Amino acid sequence: MSAGFKIGFYDDASEGGSGFLLPDLAASYTFGNHISVYGEVKGDVKRNDFKSVVSLNRHVSDSIFLKTSIEKLGLKLGVSGGLLPRMTYDVNLSIKSIDDQLYFTNNKINPAYFDAVYDMGNSSRFDIESFLNFDATNQLSWFALMKYTDIKTNTLRKPWHTPSNSFQMGANVKLKNDRLIFSPYLINLSNIKALSVDEEIIDLPSVIDFGMDIDVTINEKIGMFLKMRNLLGKENQIYNYYNSREFDIYGGISVRF
Repeated sequence: MSAGFKIGFYDDASEGGSGFLLPDLAASYTFGNHISVYGEVKGDVKRNDFKSVVSLNRHVSDSIFLKTSIEKLGLKLGVSGGLLPRMTYDVNLSIKSIDDQLYFTNNKINPAYFDAVYDMGNSSRFDIESFLNFDATNQLSWFALMKYTDIKTNTLRKPWHTPSNSFQMGANVKLKNDRLIFSPYLINLSNIKALSVDEEIIDLPSVIDFGMDIDVTINEKIGMFLKMRNLLGKENQIYNYYNSREFDIYGGISVRF
């Protein structure tokens, strides 16, 4: 068990400086060798600078409004353990209270760009997440992750461009003494809402992405990687008006000095 608080100060351009005192508590208990229950109560400060915003959505306009988001209180409870000698699971739920959460909407003058908008005041977020991992052998493993999200906004009509349901499934195949690794995966995101320039709520199509990562270790210092995305050729649309590339492949070489 650990307990403490985060104490600090941040300077928000829109409101000036502010201090914060946020909880940081965590506890866990193990029953026998197979079941562990855990919980945590935490808070966090999320600085929405230009770099972090662009990492979320690279189609934002140059004149976006930047504001700090505060996770005032986050409660998480979960249970994890083993179902079989090679199968593990983790099921958890979380509730968060967030001030000024960041979202994106299309710019009304030029919809090709996005504005950063904030759900001013306090909003709540509820998540249920389940994870299952199965190690068939030392060279082959499989996993599945399911997540449901429910967000109650305060000033915005919907949590724009945030999927309510997500599912991810994948595997790791290790060959050549773990020097060659294949990692296929499938991702499905659904119930994504967007706001049109006419202030109408739009239901974006479900996102289905099948891809493959390949990693090759040549020696301790040199490695290669290849990443393939959207092998099914779906016109996925997480952000309104922006479909992903029908097929995306890139690779490279990594060198350690």
